[in-house]
Amino acid sequence: MRIFSVVVVLLTLVGCVNPYKQYYSLPPGIDSNRIAMFSDKCDSVQIYSDAQEGDTILKMYKNGYAFIGSSSFNASNASKSDLENFSKEIKACLVLVKSKYTHTEQGVYSFPQYVPGQSVTVNTYGTAYSGNRSVTYQGTATGTTSGYFTSQSIPYSVARSDYLATYWVKLKPPVFGAFGEKIPDDIRKKLNLDKGVLVTAVMNNSPADVGGLMDGDIVIKLDTVEMSMQNWRSTWEGLAGKEVDVEILRDGKSMIKKVSFGTKQ
Repeated sequence: MRIFSVVVVLLTLVGCVNPYKQYYSLPPGIDSNRIAMFSDKCDSVQIYSDAQEGDTILKMYKNGYAFIGSSSFNASNASKSDLENFSKEIKACLVLVKSKYTHTEQGVYSFPQYVPGQSVTVNTYGTAYSGNRSVTYQGTATGTTSGYFTSQSIPYSVARSDYLATYWVKLKPPVFGAFGEKIPDDIRKKLNLDKGVLVTAVMNNSPADVGGLMDGDIVIKLDTVEMSMQNWRSTWEGLAGKEVDVEILRDGKSMIKKVSFGTKQ
């Protein structure tokens, strides 16, 4: 029972740190405070097994979610309660988590165990002679031997896995709803462009979606303003509540889409 108790204590100490919190990180360029300005509060956290492939960030953006960080680590066990607690701490609405077995660790736990001393009782008796006289004696003595330490060893076998959890907040209804990135150099050269922003994802049911924009479009102008990554966000934020023409290139062909921009929340 004592050996079992020691092992339980050791395993408890190993698992007392929340790995989801310990290994949480935000990628460069992600501003969690700014994202919070555009996100709705959630009453609870939804946790799903992540079976998605490809660019998860863009897929989630199309469904109205923004990425606020991830936890990546290798461990023998990661509890759902740890994940739930940390997700609430960072105010995530939805979590995608997956794990993959990597290897099994085997070894021996060694620790000292104290063996206490034993109680010993010694009985003595006999007869003593002095001249013509004799005396019979009898006595009892009780003592304790010294205690000592011994080494105890317990073999163990622990399966370990890679864990990845990504955290998401639900976005408020967007002003525009188009995720833009810099146009790759090969496309820019092919189309002979010196301006524009590549649309990599359009949020479902957003003003951009309703106005007819699609993934892969290149936005040349918002209203009368020529687009670049430097003025992309500031321009569409300034068009909140307005209906304007959006000039795009689709498959190399120029076209105009009329978009009614949403209001700021």
